[in-house]
Amino acid sequence: MKLAVSFLLIPMVLAGCSDGMHSAKSGDFAGKTYASDGERIYFTGQSESGSSITSIGGHHHMRMHGGSCVTCHGVNREGGARMIPWFWVTAPPLTASALTGDHEDQGHAHKTYDVNALKKAITEGINPAGEQLDDLMPRWEMQEKDLDSLVSYLLLDDEKPH
Repeated sequence: MKLAVSFLLIPMVLAGCSDGMHSAKSGDFAGKTYASDGERIYFTGQSESGSSITSIGGHHHMRMHGGSCVTCHGVNREGGARMIPWFWVTAPPLTASALTGDHEDQGHAHKTYDVNALKKAITEGINPAGEQLDDLMPRWEMQEKDLDSLVSYLLLDDEKPH
């Protein structure tokens, strides 16, 4: 029985450490030029000054690999990354249309995100209905200027290049 469990756990552990969950800082995003401070924060997790933005909690792979928003929410902010080993939990999309569009068809009965609601979600982990976001979502500690830049980037029209 122990051997069978071991054979099941090994692939899960290896999948959990896959390249898709590694740091944006050490990956293809370091050293690139970004159109805005918010875009740089999304891809690298670094402030305008180049210092890392601190996260509290969140998905263990993101913490282990020094990730940023892109680690779970994807290059095009489309979400969908499975939060291994919680295979039933996926990161939601962070496109402007997903944040400001109708949420009821996604099983969420809360208002859409505006600037203030999005800031509260990023820093406190609370959605527009006042409910806690999943604990897999980190709570970010950042300067107001960086938070403003990130929120502006997230609320940009989805058609703009990323």
